[in-house]
Amino acid sequence: MRYSYVPFPHLISDYVAAAVMVDAVKTRHDHELDLVRRIQEYRIPMWLLLNKSDLVDHAAPLLDVAAKFKEINPTFEHIYPISALKSEGLETVRVRAMSMGG
Repeated sequence: MRYSYVPFPHLISDYVAAAVMVDAVKTRHDHELDLVRRIQEYRIPMWLLLNKSDLVDHAAPLLDVAAKFKEINPTFEHIYPISALKSEGLETVRVRAMSMGG
């Protein structure tokens, strides 16, 4: 997964929260980890979306990815296993986002 450079990073502080979606079946997440480090500077709540959770047989790979990201940011407000392709888990994320207002 690639992420887009935000040309006006000062605007990030205007957001209620940031959701970082990562490919849960990948073994390397260098770009995403760098993104988490950058967002952390703004001290806004962060959510971790573990995409492709439908492709793993058991929870261990998801827990491994989550642990890797929690080493960088131990204060993720929420960690959600999702499948964007199958729309699994997205309703939970949407409801939570809507409850935050903004």
